[in-house]
Amino acid sequence: MLEEWEQPKLEIASCRGEVLSLISSRNNVMSNPQKFLEKCLDPPPSISVIKAIEYLKAIGACEEKVASRGSKIVPTEHGKLMAILPFTVEEAGTVVYGAKHGLLHEALALVAIKSNRPQPILQEFGENKFNEMYLELYHVDVDVRNPMSVAIAHLAGYMFWYVEWNRIRRSAMMQHFGKCTGDEDSDSVLFGSDFHLDQKKHDCNVSRWTAEMDKAHNAWCKMHHINPSSVKVILHSVESALKTLYRSDFEPEWLRCQPPDPIWNRGRPITFRKDYSCNDGFLDVFLGVYGSREGQNMASSSLIKLQEKSLSQRKDVVGSEDFACIHFLAGSCKYGSRCKNVHSFSAPKPPCRFQSSCTNPSCLYDHYDEQSNDIDDDSMLDPVHGKFMGGAFEWYCVNSSSLLMVGEGDFSFCRALRSLQAQPLLTSNVINNLPVSSRGQYPDIIEVGLDATRCHMNKFLLNHPLNSRVSKCAWNFPRLDGSARDKENECLLAGFFMSMGAYFGRKSPNDHFEVGIAMQANEFSKWKVLTSAHNSGFSLEWWDYFDCSLFPNYSPKDSKNDPMKVVSPRFYVFRLRK
Repeated sequence: MLEEWEQPKLEIASCRGEVLSLISSRNNVMSNPQKFLEKCLDPPPSISVIKAIEYLKAIGACEEKVASRGSKIVPTEHGKLMAILPFTVEEAGTVVYGAKHGLLHEALALVAIKSNRPQPILQEFGENKFNEMYLELYHVDVDVRNPMSVAIAHLAGYMFWYVEWNRIRRSAMMQHFGKCTGDEDSDSVLFGSDFHLDQKKHDCNVSRWTAEMDKAHNAWCKMHHINPSSVKVILHSVESALKTLYRSDFEPEWLRCQPPDPIWNRGRPITFRKDYSCNDGFLDVFLGVYGSREGQNMASSSLIKLQEKSLSQRKDVVGSEDFACIHFLAGSCKYGSRCKNVHSFSAPKPPCRFQSSCTNPSCLYDHYDEQSNDIDDDSMLDPVHGKFMGGAFEWYCVNSSSLLMVGEGDFSFCRALRSLQAQPLLTSNVINNLPVSSRGQYPDIIEVGLDATRCHMNKFLLNHPLNSRVSKCAWNFPRLDGSARDKENECLLAGFFMSMGAYFGRKSPNDHFEVGIAMQANEFSKWKVLTSAHNSGFSLEWWDYFDCSLFPNYSPKDSKNDPMKVVSPRFYVFRLRK
């Protein structure tokens, strides 16, 4: 029997996510979620739906519009993005707010960390002293009684793992690729000795997680007090959310300007130094990632404000029962499931009655200040969209004297560049049966039938007298053919990046080596191009829209020289990290 004052959790559960999903669908019937949900077999209480709609309106996720047949609830641009993310409404709000303030990747990682268990930094049962020491190892100023501060410590641990472990793994991937393609004498111990099956793949299966690699990863994580399963789950969650964002039908300007690469994977060398000024020493992760000026501000201010802002969105619509239980946050609530308040670290905290005048540094109440809660403008980043003046057209014209074109089909793009006085230095295609008469027309052709995933070991290219001048490579609309599956094209692109990483890696480090790729619609996310680039040592420099009409008489073709119908093409430029 329930006590008289107790209300079943099912009845007080929030319907925010369900309501936002309904109004974000393309079916007009869903524009009145309250009326629609009333027809359910077991409908939620009307008050829950009403409160959900009020909350979504208050945070700017939806709005009410008057139509000829009455009013209807429609999602805003803000709400559309929140609806497609694989998070709760509150978590999605954190991501969208972070993205608007240049902290997209930090917000994604924090949300993934707070919504998954276990968390990145190893926590041993009953060993509070050691657990605090592990947290302080990555964030020396961590306040173990403040969940937001603890989340920042876990973020530091995740960033450390991302940089250091992936440095080891990517080196092993390049070595394995070289062994499979005959460019290396020995294979990495992380891939073992059985590589004959990998040789047949475009990317030599470099992304597979072998038993040897898993064993090495577990040992490395244990040495650094990191939970190996947690960091992999968080990475997968972040990548899935990014893939969802960049495949959405709706893409606001502020999202287009977000760097797809996190700052800890953007090409700048990162070194973590251990400071022994206290206890057993600590790693200043934020200093290594953000630099001396921004690192301290990021850990002590920006990331705290990011979490506070997302949990404090319009407190005027948050009822007392929606606040987190302050005793639960302190670890001393005795009511358990009977508590009237929320037992969750993601719920908004009740406001402190002293607000900014509070003198208790360990106060668990919220000190939210509407006037001072905006994230600093210094955290805003330069836009990656449209960063290169003139876009793809200008990039081709400026870099033609050092450009290697691959996958050229019938050479219509090469002819277009030649008519623009921007003839590529070297050009190749993937068609073996090109007529001999056509070959003689292009003195810059190095070979027909060049495999773009094996450029690093192609003798015609490596021995060509102009090879030393190549510092840029481009491939327009890479794909196997119209019937190829996404996984096969993903493998093709991964092999191409691996090959270009090995090819440019032999050259002088003084040059800026870049790869330009024209792709259409959602291929960039469907084929995991960004991940393939990262694994090969490249980072995304900029992207822009690709206008085929700017190149005279150019008609895109696939690898079989069949015409392609191009939809929403874009041009991405990646730079090799030094």
